[in-house]
Amino acid sequence: MGMAGRPDTPDVPLHLEPGSPATLAPVIPIQTARRRRNPSIASDEDTLQREVLADAVRSGRLDTADLFAMVRLGILTDEGGLLPCADPHRRINALDWEQHLLESDQEGLADHPSPSQVGCPIMAQAASAAVTPACVEALRRQAETPTWHPERGFLRLPVDPQDPVVLSGLRPCVLLGRVLLRHLLLPLWQKRPR
Repeated sequence: MGMAGRPDTPDVPLHLEPGSPATLAPVIPIQTARRRRNPSIASDEDTLQREVLADAVRSGRLDTADLFAMVRLGILTDEGGLLPCADPHRRINALDWEQHLLESDQEGLADHPSPSQVGCPIMAQAASAAVTPACVEALRRQAETPTWHPERGFLRLPVDPQDPVVLSGLRPCVLLGRVLLRHLLLPLWQKRPR
C-alpha cells in the first residue's frame, strides 16, 4: 500500500515543510477556510478593518476620493494574495494619471492610458513622506524607500507596529472587494434563477 492507503502510490515520506516539492497543499488558517466556504460571513478581522478604514477617513489620513478612484480604476480584490499593487502591468502613477485626465480635453483622452495600467492611489501616496498611507502594503513600501529629511539626509523610516493600520492588516483594496462581494454580488448570485 502506498500513501493514503492507495495501492498505486509508493510509500514515500512526505516533506511538509513550506516550499518543499512534495507539499500537498498550502496550509490555510481555519478562519480563511471558513470565509472561502462562506464568503458572506464577515470575520472579526473584517469588522476591525472597517473601523480602522472609517477612522482613517474621519481623521483625514485617507481621502474618500482615493477610495472612489480605486473603484473607478478597478483596484479591488477579495483575496490578499492577489493584490493590485503587485500587478506588474499597473505601472502608471495614479496621481499623474488623474492630473493628465483633468488637463486633457476630449481629443486628448484618446492617447490617455487605460485605467487597467494605473497603480493604486494609496500606493502613489507612499512615495511622499508627508503622508502616512492607510494601507499596510503602502506603509511597507514607504518604509523600503528612503526619504529626504533636511536635518538628517535620506532615511528609511520603519513601520510603526502599533499603527492601527498595521495591527488590523488593512488593505483597502481587499476590504472594498470583500464588501462588494458580500453585500452586492453574493446576494445577487444567491437570488439567481436556477
